[in-house]
Amino acid sequence: MDSAQIYSSTLEQLNKTVVRLTSPEWDAKVQGAPPEQRQEALAELLRVQHARLVLANAALQEIAEQLNKTVVRLTSPEWDAKVQGAPPEQRQEALAELLRVQHARLVLANAALQEIAEQLKANEQNLLDGQKALQLELDKLATVEAVLKAISSLVNVVARIVPLI
Repeated sequence: MDSAQIYSSTLEQLNKTVVRLTSPEWDAKVQGAPPEQRQEALAELLRVQHARLVLANAALQEIAEQLNKTVVRLTSPEWDAKVQGAPPEQRQEALAELLRVQHARLVLANAALQEIAEQLKANEQNLLDGQKALQLELDKLATVEAVLKAISSLVNVVARIVPLI
């Protein structure tokens, strides 16, 4: 079983688990449970959701890495020599395949950039406020503590965005 099959079957199982943990039947059971068990059920749902996100991200990264390796191979001098020696239909098919791979890379990259752009937009005011506060403190050079607090505030906002890059 290759990694794509492992990702797929694991993601499928996690999705089924989420469906069960968010079903009305499960919710009724949880609502009738003691508070500690309700809290544990919610924590378990969050763990499963987190695992789904991590797994999906890992799968996308692996796909992107494979696409990048494919582009390197399809643009190598060795491959180019083989393509140049092939009949015209095969040359055309090779170029079309390279374009499909490049398109897939762009689609993945654009999806990732869109998520980053959304996070930046959502945090735009915090970033601007942090930059202004930092600049004010640097201009004043009042105390080391004030400058460090301003830097920390800005870095905290950026830190929420960086994992998406």
